[in-house]
Amino acid sequence: MAPDYMALATRFTLPWFAYVRLLSVKTATARAFYETEALREGWSVRQLDRQISSQLYERLALSRNKAALLRKAAEIQRVISSRPRRRFATCPRVSRHQGRVLGVGS
Repeated sequence: MAPDYMALATRFTLPWFAYVRLLSVKTATARAFYETEALREGWSVRQLDRQISSQLYERLALSRNKAALLRKAAEIQRVISSRPRRRFATCPRVSRHQGRVLGVGS
């Protein structure tokens, strides 16, 4: 019997690495919260990781104004995701003379 891939795709809607990251969350309620919010807000795996690392669930549990905290977290995510990502650190070019002094190059 072949596995029903479409049924699996509808059941697991986040990327696989998001589920790997969710496994590090200790409590089932926190895991469910992060999964639900990631789906609802459209978080990338990187954003999910940031929210887990910043303990959004725990902060919400302690907060008196949960709606305001959720709005603030969503606004921060929008700002962060709108920034251009730098893939590589920029490195100044080394001239031939500087390379010889540093012991690199020909």
